[in-house]
Amino acid sequence: MLLKKFLFPYFPLEQEHMFVYNKDNKTGGIAMKLLNKQIDMISWTSKEGVVTPVRFRIEEDGKSIVIRIGRILQTEKNMFGGSPTLSFRCSSNICGQEHIYEVTYNGGSQKWLLKKY
Repeated sequence: MLLKKFLFPYFPLEQEHMFVYNKDNKTGGIAMKLLNKQIDMISWTSKEGVVTPVRFRIEEDGKSIVIRIGRILQTEKNMFGGSPTLSFRCSSNICGQEHIYEVTYNGGSQKWLLKKY
């Protein structure tokens, strides 16, 4: 079921799940919301220890949504609370629209988060 939502009064949006897309495609730019939700991730790790996320699953309203990562736009290494973290800004084609979001791997807890979308 599609829910009618409005991010701003002049940008009508339709929402099928948490990845919101603009119906009329008249606006530009990236408006990312902070989420910090745990996700199940499938990733590759090379012999050198380079981590590459492939796809992830997230639970929303009792349903599982699987998102395949199309492109990795940016990778950042940080320290968060004494633990090394890897942040990936990614892009995927979801419902015919390209969406940009950020996933983070925490090396201390070995957990993945959907941080921003």
